Amino acid sequence: QFIRAFSYELESGFLLLDKVIRPSSDLIVTRQRLDQLAKRCEELTVLPTTLKDRCRTISRVLFHEEGLRGVRADFNQPASSSLSFALEEKHGLPLTLSVIYLLVARRFGLKLDPVELPGHFMVGCFLGKSTFYVDAFERGRMRNPEEVMAFLHRRNLDDSPQWFLPSTVGDVLRRACRNLVHQHLSAGNAESARLFSSFGNEFDEAYRRAS
Repeated sequence: QFIRAFSYELESGFLLLDKVIRPSSDLIVTRQRLDQLAKRCEELTVLPTTLKDRCRTISRVLFHEEGLRGVRADFNQPASSSLSFALEEKHGLPLTLSVIYLLVARRFGLKLDPVELPGHFMVGCFLGKSTFYVDAFERGRMRNPEEVMAFLHRRNLDDSPQWFLPSTVGDVLRRACRNLVHQHLSAGNAESARLFSSFGNEFDEAYRRAS
């Protein structure tokens, strides 16, 4: 019903997805944890402050105080796509960590955007005169557009201009579903892979109807 409504909101979408990945997860507890992290960011903020200073504060809280890390050993663990799992176990995929970053930033009064790059995921800040990106997988490392392009070049990935723009919530959720299909297939869970594949197909159908 959420997918077919075509009225996507990042937090609602990922909390619903989290409930499918981990039926035992408590959405209220996850929201409260995000609230606590944002409150800690506010406690550390001394005004006036710049956009980059505010992003550095979020990174300090998430990656230094909280200890969140990018998962290194097993990208194919389905739980690494779960917000609640990442917050509890302190590690997750680039997309998962980026969504946590975005949701904390929103509570902190900062409107950032998801950026889907080929083979990676970052957070984009398009608010000021100079665009910059935050790599949540690399503990909040900040990159300018030239550095992101160099990052893609080093990995022989497509650096076309469209990759540097904000992504829609629907596209981010579709990517999360694709990740989960791959993770479940790698784990030999064909039934679960079909479930998340069906979600991806529903997103595709919703986009076709909307266009």
